[in-house]
Amino acid sequence: MLLKPSQQAYLPGETIYAAMADYQKEQVDAWHAALAAGTFVPTEPRLAATVMLVRRVDADHVSEWRSTAAPADRMAPPNGIEVFMIRRQRTMAVAPNAAVFPGGRVDLRDSDADIPWLGAGPAEWAHRIGRDEETARRVVVCAIRETFEESGVLLARAADGSNAPLDTSGEAWLEERRLLVEHEVAFAEVLRRHGLAIDADCLRYLANWCTPEYAQRRHDTFFFVAECPAGQDADDKTREAFLADWLEPQWAFDRADAGLLDLMAPTVYNLGFAARAADMDELLGTEHVPYRFMEKPVILPDGTYAFTGVLPA
Repeated sequence: MLLKPSQQAYLPGETIYAAMADYQKEQVDAWHAALAAGTFVPTEPRLAATVMLVRRVDADHVSEWRSTAAPADRMAPPNGIEVFMIRRQRTMAVAPNAAVFPGGRVDLRDSDADIPWLGAGPAEWAHRIGRDEETARRVVVCAIRETFEESGVLLARAADGSNAPLDTSGEAWLEERRLLVEHEVAFAEVLRRHGLAIDADCLRYLANWCTPEYAQRRHDTFFFVAECPAGQDADDKTREAFLADWLEPQWAFDRADAGLLDLMAPTVYNLGFAARAADMDELLGTEHVPYRFMEKPVILPDGTYAFTGVLPA
């Protein structure tokens, strides 16, 4: 029997067993059939990036997305951290109805060398994520671009390096997001139009998960965490979601444990960092060793479909 999401250890060196959605079970059955027939050819995973956007809240902060669990039923004491999550449309091809962080696939133009850039450069990020500089450049740009497209939060500063607060609310910025989503404009053009540069120092690397070979759509996804910049706020204007808001991580685990919210294994793993951290400083200050983790689908003795794998030590 599978453990509930909040009960999974998800600790270094631990073997995980995560639940599988119905649409994934169908893909696993097709995968087994193709393997038996000798016709299986794995799909090459596409690079992707996602950002767990977090913010600090006071102990007396009131929210309908706050856990009411008793202290003994919590993963950890309240820590004043909220996470921005979106619940994907039921019609989406990947992770329908799941609650996820803002993110998406790397775009060809994410590798543009003329994208205004501040903070740690591609060489440093290549070291942090364990890949080459070109991959690091594309992944970091993708993470910041997708966060802006799906939440309205832009991890950027004035191109001259000044730290004046950035306000990305309003119709003009919403139009910029639409143009990016429709691929009618390059991210570099949007940044230059507003005299901005991406701020790579806003990101902290968390993990790298790759979709198992059985899947028809595979992603080699890099997970980051970033604190929402002062003066900005995430919104629900993305068309990919029917719900988008700030929530306490424990609330998401409560709902997932009750079968009322779909959390994929990579989301559970990374959301756990926010739930278990003592405070924001610990969450953002903890370094994570680069490691490409890929789950394996299994069918347990009781017939339950699950994902399994050993987490990096």
